[in-house]
Amino acid sequence: MDCRHIGPGAILRALDFLDDWNIDMHSLLISERGNTVYEAYWAPYSRETPCRMYSVTKSFVSLAVGALEHDGLLSLDDRIAGYFPEYSGLPHELDVLTIRNMLMMRTCHSVTTYKQGCNPRYIPSWKDDWVGSFFKARPDHSPGTTFVYDTSSSHILASLVERLSGESFMEYLERKFGVHAPSYIIKDPKGHPCGGSGLMMRPSDLMSLLLCLSRGMDGIIGKDYLEAALSPLSSIYGRRFIGYGYFFWILPDGYAMYGMGGQYAYYNRKRDIAVVTTAEAQGIKGGDDAILYAIESLTRPCEDRAGDDERLADRTASLHLSCVEGSWNVQTGRREYSFDGKAGLEWMAFGFDEGGGTVEAVYHKVLYRIPFGYMDNVIAPFPEKRSSPIASSAAILPDGSFQLVTHLLNEEIGQIVLNASFSGDSVTVSSHLNGEFSFLGFEGLSQGILHKGADVK
Repeated sequence: MDCRHIGPGAILRALDFLDDWNIDMHSLLISERGNTVYEAYWAPYSRETPCRMYSVTKSFVSLAVGALEHDGLLSLDDRIAGYFPEYSGLPHELDVLTIRNMLMMRTCHSVTTYKQGCNPRYIPSWKDDWVGSFFKARPDHSPGTTFVYDTSSSHILASLVERLSGESFMEYLERKFGVHAPSYIIKDPKGHPCGGSGLMMRPSDLMSLLLCLSRGMDGIIGKDYLEAALSPLSSIYGRRFIGYGYFFWILPDGYAMYGMGGQYAYYNRKRDIAVVTTAEAQGIKGGDDAILYAIESLTRPCEDRAGDDERLADRTASLHLSCVEGSWNVQTGRREYSFDGKAGLEWMAFGFDEGGGTVEAVYHKVLYRIPFGYMDNVIAPFPEKRSSPIASSAAILPDGSFQLVTHLLNEEIGQIVLNASFSGDSVTVSSHLNGEFSFLGFEGLSQGILHKGADVK
């Protein structure tokens, strides 16, 4: 067996490792020397499902800026303030900040500026004016001096792409790089592209772009720009990455586009191996690094065993999002409870039948209805007016409590984990969110009282 090539044994080893970490994968695509080695999706995800790429978006912004530079529409040493003249009287640090500084994550801000508006101690309007926040937030150090991960820098540069190209961000990506529907980008409250984290794309399309990038982009991006973008211009301490280029993470033998929760587009120059993953690992400490470790394990020798091809085929056919494991010793019927609202929870109803049920809840005046299966995911909108798909399962845990896990599947990726302990006429509900979400609720602990007469079948 030639261990220089990726075989089914190496893929099974990676899948076993990810299972040991309890990571919910959404997709895994592997290419070696330009040829597809493996492509798999965890149900209900499929090849046609666009996935939220989070900070992988930044690398697409970098490519777009590189194309603008190649066409002579900007210089990396241009001052960003010169392209946004509506913001005048800027502090010196902002006035001299360059596009190159921003691509290297060496701005004059130590935080993502538009996130400050989510904290009531800061200016509330910044929550809605993401572009303006970058120029209005007070700088706290000189640009170009230190690496600080500032997502607002890529948000600004995505808007710059639109200003200079005269096209929408996605129209420009389509014309220059062939990125097309169903890919799209989420917009901020004022309609600007979310250049830091908003790209929605099928993993197969991301793989196609990654392979094009690995071959160079002659005629679209200059060689000097691409070499710098994929070089360790900044050193990274305490991570598996060794450096950072122009919105690309640099590895010992290659580079990666990386988004939180396990979204990776990885390329190993030495072995000419490309790997794309999408996942939901935000609730697992070290989960993103574990996925990267599994990706890198594919480049290490692994001897195939007899029957590995069949085992891998069977494994692939059964891939699906995780379900809560436990028993189902419940009393069927419906129970409604009132709460004091301290954690935003005002009312909750539990409906149990033989194979699952429904949890309904009012958090902050919004009604959520979550159907679930017993050790089986049920797909539904969440809530109905948002039409954001979810997959939910539930079971009774060994300690007798009820646990519901809801996977959010579309523009907001993550989990809602809800535990309920019933005692007489009361219920104690503890819930938390794994991920960044636009809705309120499902955080904290609340105690509810049963509505008399509500326990009916």
